[in-house]
Amino acid sequence: MGSNTGPDDEKPEHQVFVKSFLIDVLPVSNADFAKFLNARGLKNHLAESFYDDDDRDARIHRQNSIWQADLGYATHPVNEVSWVGARDYCAWLNKRLPTEAEWEKSRTWYRWKKVSVGQFKARSQSSSVRRRLQLICAS
Repeated sequence: MGSNTGPDDEKPEHQVFVKSFLIDVLPVSNADFAKFLNARGLKNHLAESFYDDDDRDARIHRQNSIWQADLGYATHPVNEVSWVGARDYCAWLNKRLPTEAEWEKSRTWYRWKKVSVGQFKARSQSSSVRRRLQLICAS
């Protein structure tokens, strides 16, 4: 894991032992995340937002007081989810976000392809830097 030639926060390359774990095969869809928003609301008890519904890339919107995926986007992977939203969504399912090591390990199990639409932008808790990732839960 890591890299000797990459960014400083990835150095040095090192081995990591990963205990057995389960990880979802499919990313969370807009329809699935909309169910979470209907059950929990847009923000948690600390007023931290789960989802950026104002972003032009957002594909879930409130219609008639119900969060719904936009027409034609229900099965697309959810986007515009905050780190808090990703964490709390997985907890809502009695799961958790995978660790970085689990994520890296799982990428070796499948031939992952980049999805051109519907990827969510995970916001790091400690940084405003956005990374394009798919929301997947582990247990």
